[in-house]
Amino acid sequence: MKYVKVTNPLILESDRTVDLLTFDYFGGGFFTVDGNATKENEWIARESATVIDEQTDSGFLDIIRIIRRTEINYSFTKSVFELTSQYVKDEIDTFYIQEKEAMNYQADNDVSTPFIDAIASAREMDRVVLINKIIAHLALYKSNIAAKLGKKQKYFDEINSATTYSDFNLLNWTE
Repeated sequence: MKYVKVTNPLILESDRTVDLLTFDYFGGGFFTVDGNATKENEWIARESATVIDEQTDSGFLDIIRIIRRTEINYSFTKSVFELTSQYVKDEIDTFYIQEKEAMNYQADNDVSTPFIDAIASAREMDRVVLINKIIAHLALYKSNIAAKLGKKQKYFDEINSATTYSDFNLLNWTE
């Protein structure tokens, strides 16, 4: 697939603007606008855009980088949401308090743990049992987040080192 760069963003004197990503040029010789291969859209695209070399055009490659990063960020955010969907934001915001108190308790059994004590009391659960549960859950959570983040950063490194459009096609983000 060839891509085009818009040289006249005003299409048919309308208020509608079309950017680089709404045009596709296919080897068979027709353009599409918004995925519609009509004669009118073919004319609009031919009059409004010029074909660029997607392998080497730096502006085009920068746009592909942005697109790929956006796709990866979306996928990462979605996977983190799936991991944390059982918790509301306010609860997640307390993880650091729970972790701090739990770790302090592990280091010194005589340390005060008011936040954990309140949770344990409300749950009618032994404080030590809750502390062990908190530590286990947070360790699993951190491990999962770290793996997802490391994978995301690896793909960002590969995106940053890509020098041709073909390089981007070799990248396969899966989550």
